Amino acid sequence: MMLGFKVRICLLLLLKVCSADETPLRPLVMIHALTSSYEKFDTLAERVHKDYPDMETFSLDAFNNLESFESLDKQVEVFGEMVQNITDEYGDITLLGYSQGGVVSRAIIEMYGNPHIHTFIALASPLAGEYGEDEDHVLQPTWFPNIPFEKIWEVCYNPLGQLISVCNYWKDPKHQILYKLTDHFLPELDNQVKHDSSEQYKENFEQLRGLKLIGGPDDNVVSPWQSSQFGFYDKDLDVVLMKHQEYFKENWFGLKTLSDEGRISKCTVLGVHHLKFAVNEEVYEKCIKDSLL
Repeated sequence: MMLGFKVRICLLLLLKVCSADETPLRPLVMIHALTSSYEKFDTLAERVHKDYPDMETFSLDAFNNLESFESLDKQVEVFGEMVQNITDEYGDITLLGYSQGGVVSRAIIEMYGNPHIHTFIALASPLAGEYGEDEDHVLQPTWFPNIPFEKIWEVCYNPLGQLISVCNYWKDPKHQILYKLTDHFLPELDNQVKHDSSEQYKENFEQLRGLKLIGGPDDNVVSPWQSSQFGFYDKDLDVVLMKHQEYFKENWFGLKTLSDEGRISKCTVLGVHHLKFAVNEEVYEKCIKDSLL
């Protein structure tokens, strides 16, 4: 009897020690897309809570719907402070940015240098820029319905245009000189244009312990869709994949560092339209679920 009692006590103590040593699950923090809102992540949050009941999820409530056209400078400042408040309380997090929210998330990582952003999940996000056109170079972006496609650069590449979020990452391959002169956002994130914080941006990005790049050829909004995995057009409108891009080969902002150290993974899903990436079950199961751990 005494031996059995001692065994039970030892087992209870062992369970207590093991449970005390368990690392808590990182909270998932989500930033929504252009013309979207924090509520659009309800389905994703439900799936996460089903698989990981103890995982906290935060869909950030700011710049919803038409307010999402505000300049990304303003958005990064507000969303960045919200992320900081969460990491101050919880420590390490996973940051998921959907579409434009991925560009905002990337900027927060580079500008804030928050060491508690453990993993960045970029969901169908134009990380390398947006140039809304199809294989025939005639697709009219839905954000500029009344402006001729070949004139969008004139709208974006001036001080007024830069007050519009889309223009902060509109990257016209045919007008790169003006893009670098007038767009103070994406060229600085890429360190394509040197600035006082260039080295700090790179160091901050290299702090990431995981980077998940999710996209697919049937996106039909992010163009080229490979921008979601850091590919983009050259001047002839041929797609150049991430590892052949100058910013990767010369490691402008730390992307090559993450790749060389095995901290980048890509996930490509067929048959998913841009508007469905946050709710599609296959995207969650194949690309997101395991990246939360």
